[in-house]
Amino acid sequence: MEEFMREFSSKLRDADIHDTPAKQAIERLPVLIDEFERRPHNRSRDGRFVLRHPRRRVIRTLRNLIRATRDVRDGGGQIRQEARSVLRAIRTFQDFETMEGAARHFIGFRNKMAARHNMQMQEARARRIKMEEGLVLRHLVTVAALESVSRRLQLCAHDPDHRYLVNLRNGRQVFWAVERDDDPVALLAIDPDTRTVDEAYGHDHDPIGLPQAVMLDVLRKLNVSADECEAFTSIGAYKFFLSNPVPEPTDIPFDNSVYRVWGRNGTIIICRDENHWSQFSFEAEEDEWGLSSRNDGDMDWKELAILVLHCPDLAAVVREHCLPAGE
Repeated sequence: MEEFMREFSSKLRDADIHDTPAKQAIERLPVLIDEFERRPHNRSRDGRFVLRHPRRRVIRTLRNLIRATRDVRDGGGQIRQEARSVLRAIRTFQDFETMEGAARHFIGFRNKMAARHNMQMQEARARRIKMEEGLVLRHLVTVAALESVSRRLQLCAHDPDHRYLVNLRNGRQVFWAVERDDDPVALLAIDPDTRTVDEAYGHDHDPIGLPQAVMLDVLRKLNVSADECEAFTSIGAYKFFLSNPVPEPTDIPFDNSVYRVWGRNGTIIICRDENHWSQFSFEAEEDEWGLSSRNDGDMDWKELAILVLHCPDLAAVVREHCLPAGE
């Protein structure tokens, strides 16, 4: 403990504190500690030694005060002001507990300010990607940033009963906000391992309301796919359309509707009447074919099969893009 006392006295003399209060603090500090450690309940039964817990409190307080002497010299703004205040007050403390509480309060304030500064630095360094139509993609790297966007969009990502905040902290999900003029338009949650969008919502879980071209640009700029996310699939923002070049579609009028169909490598995309989207994938093994996966969309497999049976033009497109050669 003597080492801590010497360090405190040395650093306080070098700190930006007037000589008189500094000298008085150096004189008062050992008096307060000695009075505290001499109390019978803080000593061994025979009174020869200070008990471990009281001594730890003393050392912790000394460390906090040494931290204050450093911040008077090197700290900035409010931290320096608070450090100077607690050091100047040492000469006025009536007992050790008062000094201990003041030193602990200073460290709590300092840690809070440091955490806020670090958070601001993180957010300032967070990636911002400019897009068309005045939109910006902003990486949400702090819990505070995610909470703010979630609250403004009236979503549930800020609710501790859900796991979004925990997932941000442990890196299980990456979060991006789509913003216009610093106002959030949508919140995206991305799986960093699979590079897929888990969830994407606009205000109060409504559709995001951006056109297909913009949503595809979001995927392109973030290098992700979203074939299982309704916010993207409902407007046809499939990974299929990220390739270059995109195959030319085939327009098929049938039964009072127009089906626009794209196909390639076992996948077909169908857009009915310009705003109802479906994606179907097939796989071929050993000269046999069958479905492999399908995302939520306008049609299910049964509806597709019925449509193919009654629409020869659509059947031809499916045969061309999704069946093995010779079928």
